[in-house]
Amino acid sequence: MSTSPISSDKLIACPDCDRLTRKPELRPHQIARCRYCGALLRRGHGDSLQPAIALSLASLILFAIANLFPFVSLRSGGVEQEIRLSSGLFAMAESGVPLPGLVAIGFILIAPILRLAGYLYVLIPLWRHTEPPAWRAVLRLANFMLPWSMLEIYLLSVVVALVKISELGSIVIGVSFWSFVLLVVTSTWLSSITDRFALWELVELWRQK
Repeated sequence: MSTSPISSDKLIACPDCDRLTRKPELRPHQIARCRYCGALLRRGHGDSLQPAIALSLASLILFAIANLFPFVSLRSGGVEQEIRLSSGLFAMAESGVPLPGLVAIGFILIAPILRLAGYLYVLIPLWRHTEPPAWRAVLRLANFMLPWSMLEIYLLSVVVALVKISELGSIVIGVSFWSFVLLVVTSTWLSSITDRFALWELVELWRQK
């Protein structure tokens, strides 16, 4: 008994083991895992763009606040030194070994901005039932930036550094630091609802409305 071939648009490749399987139909909050290795394949997100728009916009606002206000201040011997997020990164780039600083700028500043701005560029017009120019290229770029956005790793390294320098003087945590913490939360939440397959399907669904 012959079986008809499965269309490629109904298949999905596991990101870990590369095995092909049928694309699952999921309800909101359901997840699908690879039957061979157990890797996460997809999450069910419903048909609304609003959560992704809200989280992208909130993340971008928090990102701006994190760069506009003092990150931490160190008080020692009657002298207070104020450190800002962007100034610290650019100081690394201007040091004698600029490569780590340039890499940090790319991971902490450029990649998150391109990702968040790209999502808003595509999702807001679609939500308003218009189609932005070159949206496919922009969405590909935003998704490409996802694994290079390392806000969580940077936050962890900052916490470790604060613990080590706390012996040198008193540390004052600025509003920028707490904005950055909230940014990590909203960015992680955004990543959990915009996997690479569901977001494209959601965009195509809204284009057809």
